[in-house]
Amino acid sequence: MNDRSRPPAIDLEVERLVLHDLGISPARAEHVRELVEAELGRLLAHAPLDSSSAAIPVRVVDAPGLGAGSSDHDLAAGLARAIARAVDEA
Repeated sequence: MNDRSRPPAIDLEVERLVLHDLGISPARAEHVRELVEAELGRLLAHAPLDSSSAAIPVRVVDAPGLGAGSSDHDLAAGLARAIARAVDEA
């Protein structure tokens, strides 16, 4: 694969993820944050982004239908999709 066909590198960091009203442990919340970061990186790697944006802050994202009963992977995937939509709309 040459450099022209390779998607641009994305440096992604989820600095803070607050999960209101889920009642999950801090350790589980940290695990979900790590999974969200990985899934969001995967989603955004295939999305056309404006390369002039150095950072795209997303303050609040609603993710209805997700709850503490969801698996960590399902919870992270749903949150990552909601964040990707918010980034796309920013």
